[in-house]
Amino acid sequence: MIEHIFSYCSGIFKAWELKTRGVTNEKGIETAKIGNILYWVEIGIDFIIIIFVIIHFAQIANTGLMHDLPLLNYWILLDTVIMFLTLPYTAVAKHLIVKGEITKNIFTMYQV
Repeated sequence: MIEHIFSYCSGIFKAWELKTRGVTNEKGIETAKIGNILYWVEIGIDFIIIIFVIIHFAQIANTGLMHDLPLLNYWILLDTVIMFLTLPYTAVAKHLIVKGEITKNIFTMYQV
């Protein structure tokens, strides 16, 4: 839950920072220093959570406690899988946005 709140708050902060302190880099993309750091901190926290969930489920699978709290355990598992799948999705989406901006800037230069 804390990770979701942190992610939501950092998303709001990154949008605010881009609006107020955004700097255009060499590729023509607006970036912000702290927002980029928060992005990598968020990915690091996600990987730490995924590792702890794997360790947790490995321990409770050996003891047979997996089905004692099925809603909680399966919710944690589902949430972790979704979080694990969204990490590469956001990285690929960010890469495609950068490539699209570069292409747009190149075509804009030729039309001027």
